[in-house]
Amino acid sequence: MEFEFDYFPVIETDRLIMREINLEDQGALYKIFSSETVMKYYGMFPINELKQAENLILSFRDGFDEEKSIRWASPSKRVKFYRHMWFS
Repeated sequence: MEFEFDYFPVIETDRLIMREINLEDQGALYKIFSSETVMKYYGMFPINELKQAENLILSFRDGFDEEKSIRWASPSKRVKFYRHMWFS
């Protein structure tokens, strides 16, 4: 399957939306990536500064701009829940 990197796709259902991770997601991403429990399975060390979450978001955008990867934020519409998904 070919994917055109012309624009960042948004996928929406009744329960969730999959959209580009942006700087407004910095706090949620920090919470995920600073967790030792989560990062134990992710394959990298936890981050310890909010600025590192910002840098991750900017690197995700670079991956899309360079047509290498796509990373979605997947917040729930009904409850306060945040997921991060990616495809390379």
